[in-house]
Amino acid sequence: MSIKDRAKYYLDHDDLLVVRVNGSPLIAGRMVPYAGPKGFAFCDHFIRFQLVAQADSKFIAYQFKHRQVRSQVERGMVSTAGQHTVSQRTFEKITVELPPLSEQHRIVAAIETHFSCLDAAVASLTRAKANVKRARASVLKAAVEGRLVPTEAELARAEGRDYEPASELLARILVERKAAHEAAQDGAKRQKKYVEPVAPETEGLPELPEGWCWATPGQLGSGEHYDLAIGPFGSNLKVPDYRDAGVPLIFVRNVRAEQYTGMDDKFIGHQKADELIAHRVKGGDIVITKMGEPPGDASLYPRTALDGIITADVIKWTTARVLPAVYYVYATGSSLIKRQFVDVTQGVAQKKVSLERFRRIAYPIPPLAEQHHIVAEVERHFSVLDVLDTTLKTNLARCARLRQSILKRAFEGRLVPVGAVSIEEASSLPQGTLDLSYIQENNAL
Repeated sequence: MSIKDRAKYYLDHDDLLVVRVNGSPLIAGRMVPYAGPKGFAFCDHFIRFQLVAQADSKFIAYQFKHRQVRSQVERGMVSTAGQHTVSQRTFEKITVELPPLSEQHRIVAAIETHFSCLDAAVASLTRAKANVKRARASVLKAAVEGRLVPTEAELARAEGRDYEPASELLARILVERKAAHEAAQDGAKRQKKYVEPVAPETEGLPELPEGWCWATPGQLGSGEHYDLAIGPFGSNLKVPDYRDAGVPLIFVRNVRAEQYTGMDDKFIGHQKADELIAHRVKGGDIVITKMGEPPGDASLYPRTALDGIITADVIKWTTARVLPAVYYVYATGSSLIKRQFVDVTQGVAQKKVSLERFRRIAYPIPPLAEQHHIVAEVERHFSVLDVLDTTLKTNLARCARLRQSILKRAFEGRLVPVGAVSIEEASSLPQGTLDLSYIQENNAL
């Protein structure tokens, strides 16, 4: 850098840096005091302010975290093309409180003492939230490994009765589906040959409990044609087809792990929906994301919702009627299935799994009665974890409110006692407010 540029752009200790532009409106306009050594320069994504009055840079920066000052920054923010920008002119209109320097130091010390306690509390709550997430994963892992409830084989032996193993359940589903296909072909002008679904490849998969078996989504579907479908794309469904009312469209953003968000904000007309009958989703169907980091979030489409149409990056899976679909939602969220999703995912910039690859994923299938027991036990565990997670979220929100309460008291002069100031100190400092309109050509304040 030239000598002139060094003088203009080098950072000094306690310079104030403001994020001038950022994709997040929460980050744009954020101010921090520069704490590093001399010799580093700032780029044009920042605005640099230098204090020309005697002031504690941390004291000024803390004021810009205070909602009252921050709201002034946000009012001057400009948003275009997904970028949020603040300018020097925004800061020209902002004033901050400036008590005597010694009081500024005391206020900063008090804020940092309180904030360090809050930081410890937030860290503890955040760890607890992570533990809740791990606990959910552990429940699902135990569920698909046959460790969450007593197996049907164990119960049958203890009670001296027979039971239907999962292999017989699967065979029954396949026989009934083939029979339904043949019945539908009777009298049809054009006979269509029945195609057996792909069986799972179990090499490298763990050993299953007694009475369990492996099966693919294709084997577990309700029918040959519409058991599995992927959303329409290209000429089949375009943005001009969207309407403000009608049949709701199901996007990736609607599908979260074990929970459908239900944000119906795009629709298509009923005539267009009839053209996309293979992509229609009914209550009780499973919807799964085929893209993401990684793909494979699954949820149950609400039984009370209107029939919907999946879009290009969503998979619809209608399981056989005899099966509890929610078990397969929970199984999809387990690490066992997620690992398989990763294995069949392709792409670099945008990772996706094709419908044919999804058809081949191997699901661990317990006997039917055991599936229902597993679902009940998973939901019992999840209800406890949900309450705990809600409590943790509430306390994290309280911590955020406490920060603002501390800042409010600080800048109302109620956080620390107002101390005596020497005559020399009082005469050298401006009183009342520090006007940020004193921005010079070199960005100095």
